[in-house]
Amino acid sequence: MKSSIFLVRATCLIGSYFTLQSSLSGCNTPNNPPPEKNPKKDTIIVEADPRFSPLIDTQLSLSWKVYTTTPGFDTTITFYGPYTPNANNIPAFRGGNFRNSPGRGQISGKPVGLQLVWSFNTRKSSVQGGNDGSKYSKIDWGGGTGWTGQPALIQWPRAMKDSLRIKDPAFLNNDQAQEIIIGSLSGEIYFIDFATGKATRDPLAIDGPIKGSISIDPRLNGMLYVGQGIPKGNRFGAYLIDMTKRQVNLHVNGRDSDASRDWGAFDSSPLLEDSSGTLFWPGENGLVYRINVQDKNKPFVEAKLKYDRPGMQRLGLEASMAAIGSYGFCADNSGNVLCIDLRTLKPVWQINNEDDIDASLVVDREDDRYYIYVGNEVDHRQPYALSSLRKLDARDGSIVWEVSRECAGHPMNGKENSGGMLATPLIGKQKGKDIAIAIFSRSARTRQSDLVAVDKKTGKELYTFRLDSYTWASPVDFYDKEGNMYLAFSDVYGTLYLLDGVTGQLIYKTKSGFTMESSPIIYNDRIVVGTRGSTVLSYKILTK
Repeated sequence: MKSSIFLVRATCLIGSYFTLQSSLSGCNTPNNPPPEKNPKKDTIIVEADPRFSPLIDTQLSLSWKVYTTTPGFDTTITFYGPYTPNANNIPAFRGGNFRNSPGRGQISGKPVGLQLVWSFNTRKSSVQGGNDGSKYSKIDWGGGTGWTGQPALIQWPRAMKDSLRIKDPAFLNNDQAQEIIIGSLSGEIYFIDFATGKATRDPLAIDGPIKGSISIDPRLNGMLYVGQGIPKGNRFGAYLIDMTKRQVNLHVNGRDSDASRDWGAFDSSPLLEDSSGTLFWPGENGLVYRINVQDKNKPFVEAKLKYDRPGMQRLGLEASMAAIGSYGFCADNSGNVLCIDLRTLKPVWQINNEDDIDASLVVDREDDRYYIYVGNEVDHRQPYALSSLRKLDARDGSIVWEVSRECAGHPMNGKENSGGMLATPLIGKQKGKDIAIAIFSRSARTRQSDLVAVDKKTGKELYTFRLDSYTWASPVDFYDKEGNMYLAFSDVYGTLYLLDGVTGQLIYKTKSGFTMESSPIIYNDRIVVGTRGSTVLSYKILTK
């Protein structure tokens, strides 16, 4: 790792950045319609409270610097959210700014099983990654989806469906029609009719495999945000794509001269704040980007946060940012957890969470207070160590409680695969509102996983469910009309599980026949999940 010493206070450097416009495929369309919003609010998501304010007298062990562009950026703006205003949409990884809503709707009865409704095949690429000398460059990534690989779900207004060149009359004329949008390891972004599993329009392609989860602009203006996971071709970084014109409106070069790490992947799912049109995007080069997308045709990088601390083992941010109003929460590959003032990009507090953090942070509001749930892996601390789910006070990062399991990494394809928490934790709702869920991979010196339920107020363990194999995929929660909580999740060998979320009782399990690393979504009684290889699957939750 390249070491650098920075000022303890932020220094603004004047720089210049360019906007890259390039056609992906197809031809331009007429002028786009103005963005339309559905005023219907999502009753699942608790909106961010703009009055939240962290403690500002905490000590930072970081050195840091903020880089800005001409003419600078607005440090007085207040970010209110709500980030995801539509109850029918899942526009980003784990739903929105709290990263705790991967599902919508409800089921009609008690779940008893799963039935495959459709499967969709992506292209299966035979092209390896780029010749950059990295351990990933010679891997044949194929198609389908990897980690995190969660699909987005969008219900478009009719005018936007026309601008997106969706041709199917049944889809166009159905106001309730929803589109699955998913990035693939083949390097394409696919568009699928949620109801039928048929393609709604031609895919878009970028340079190199997509491992993370794409984000759709929740203003429903046709913008899509996606990062490369592996280099291939001439570009390596993040893409801001106008789907109506099928063109890149901005490419953020991950091999940034201001970064201390020459690795340009963006596996995290960016977060766009609706009211200001501001995009926040952590990169694996160790920088946190603030991007102005108020005018979707002229997006530009406003500022970048760069930080370091003594003893950091690895730069890079793979976890997706969570947010409360004007404050963002990030975690990195060295175990740092940071609270950042999004108005200035200055760090507010920081703690050392001991090891690599790839699972995203989750925000929860409890008794008018905010808490952060975060896990760590067993990566730097090989061969065996405790992986922990921790509940943090969002004001200062102090630990409220922690629950741990001994986990281990495992050699695979010439590199070490981490153990511990790679799945994002989950906070229950309705009758499960007092329960936190974590999955520990390769626990108890096995190649299995433990799903652990915890009383979120006391930290007392409620139950443990042992999976047949390890998993990186995040669990999803769903509910019946009485508010009973259920869980759906998978392991890497493609076993699908349905669990009573309150008691831990197994309801159903089945083998899909696929390798699963990706996180699913749920809408009412339908699950959509991608698999390694070339297949995206949709299951119906059977009820009685």
